[in-house]
Formats: sequence, C-alpha cells, structure tokens
Amino acid sequence: MSTDNVRYDNYTLYGIHGKISRDLLAGYSYFLVVSSVIGDTLILVGSYRYSAIKLHKILVALIQHLAAADLVFSLARVLPGAVSLTLNFSGIFDHLGCYPAFFLSCVVYGVLVNLPCALAAAKCMLVKFPLRGVHVSSRAAHLTASFIWISCILFSTTTLVNNEGEIYFSYLTYNCQCSYSYDTWGSAWSTAKFVILGIFLLVLILITLLSSVVLVLEARRVTERGRSALRWQGLITVLLTVLLNFTTNIPCVVYLLGGQIVQENPPGPFHIVFFRAAVFVAYFNVVTNFYIYSLTLPSFREFLKSKILPHA
Repeated sequence: MSTDNVRYDNYTLYGIHGKISRDLLAGYSYFLVVSSVIGDTLILVGSYRYSAIKLHKILVALIQHLAAADLVFSLARVLPGAVSLTLNFSGIFDHLGCYPAFFLSCVVYGVLVNLPCALAAAKCMLVKFPLRGVHVSSRAAHLTASFIWISCILFSTTTLVNNEGEIYFSYLTYNCQCSYSYDTWGSAWSTAKFVILGIFLLVLILITLLSSVVLVLEARRVTERGRSALRWQGLITVLLTVLLNFTTNIPCVVYLLGGQIVQENPPGPFHIVFFRAAVFVAYFNVVTNFYIYSLTLPSFREFLKSKILPHA
C-alpha cells in the first residue's frame, strides 16, 4: 500500500491536530519561501546583470535555470502548503485550483531532480576536456535545460491525462495530491515505479561518486601545478549542490520504495508520519543553493555585500 491508491482528504484521520505542530511546519515552510524568493532572486539578478557567479558560462546558465525552478516550486508548492497549515483549511484550493498547482509542482520537481545531474555532468566534462570547454557557449546549457523542462512537461501531461484518478487536497502534506487509478495503471505502475526509482538512485549515486573522484583529481592538479583556485571553487560548488540535492530526496525515495513493502491497513506511521516528514525534508532543497554559493563563491559574496551592505 502507498499513498497512490488511498485518499487522505479526511482531516479527522490524517490531519495534524496539534496547533503547535502545524505552526512549526508552517513557520518552516514560510522560512523556505522567504529564503527562496530572496536567495533565488539574488542568484538570477546577480548572474544575469552583474556576473556575480564567476564560473564557466555553461555552469552559470544551468545555475540560472536551477534558481528559477526553485523559485517556482517554492511559490507553487511550498507557499500554498504553508497557508493551508496556518489556516488548517483546504479552502485555498478549490476543485479546479488543485489541478494547475499539482501539474506545475510535478513539472518543476522533475526539473529540480534532473538539473543537478546536468550540472555535475557538465562540470566533469569541463574538467576532463578544458580546451573544448572554451569553445562551448552558454547556448548549449540553455538548450539542455530547455530539453529537461520540455521533457518534464510532456511526461507530467501524459501521466495526468492517462490517469483516471483524481487530484485532491491531502491532509498528509496540506497540499494537492493525485490518487492514481489502479484500474488504469495496475501492477505495471508499481513495477515501473521500482525501475524509475532504481535508475534515479543509480544516477545520483554515480554522479556523486564521479564528482568526488574528479574533485580529488583536480585537487592533486592544483597542488602539483599551482593552478588557480577558481576551478576548485567550481568543483566544491557543484559537488555540494549534487550532494544536498541527493540527501534531501533520500527520504522520499526510501518511502516510495518502502511503500511497496510496508503493509499498513489502515495507513499507519510509515505512510503518514514518515511520508509527511519526507516531503517536508525534500522542500528544504529550494534554499540550499543560495547558501552554497554564498559559502563557496567569493564573487557572489562580494555581490551580496555590495547590494545588501553598500556602505559597510
């Protein structure tokens, strides 16, 4: 049993009854939204207008798409959930409002999963073939990111159109959720979920390992040849982005895999408490990149100082 074939729209059974718990989750969500709006806006403005991110133009282009996706997800997914938690009410989502909100969330989440992979792969190629990277324009990165966006839109559209279930307000996450119809998907969907998540895990693990290897090799080159530390900063930035993206998504992957094994009828702690925790942990990913760049990129820190504390 998983959350796909059970409706969680009953507040008495699945809602958060403690006001303190709801307020804590709401406060956490508002913190993410405010941090994302400020941080991702600064990333976009700083990289577009002030060249505040001193990395290869391919990486900068992918970072811009990542910041835009974080911003959209925080406004389309995290903010409505925060308001629902504050009001303890599903009324902000009317019957039709859930459909565009859920669709947009699915599209952007897919982008947020794939863009860090593209970022790590691009950095590995630049380190491995630095001379070729000189002649590659940011257009290639924008085309790659556009392909990811279009693929996620098509996949989400196909999935929701072919599904005969309903999109409704769920008290598990205080947000919109889809109840997939097993008359349509049957056991094929369960099997596909294992395959998709297995590939997802494998790709993230391989990218993490590859980035670590490249980081060690680059560190040796910097030490032996006395090269600039700029590439070292880029490696750390990309590696932290991939690692934190992987880490914040681990609980969701564990739930989706474990949901096919753990049988709770009616739904118990694993399908309620753990799933809710997994979702809110995954939300944290929308703010990590701003703090990563602030810590690892001196050029971005200087930009922040000049705009936030211009007379300091």
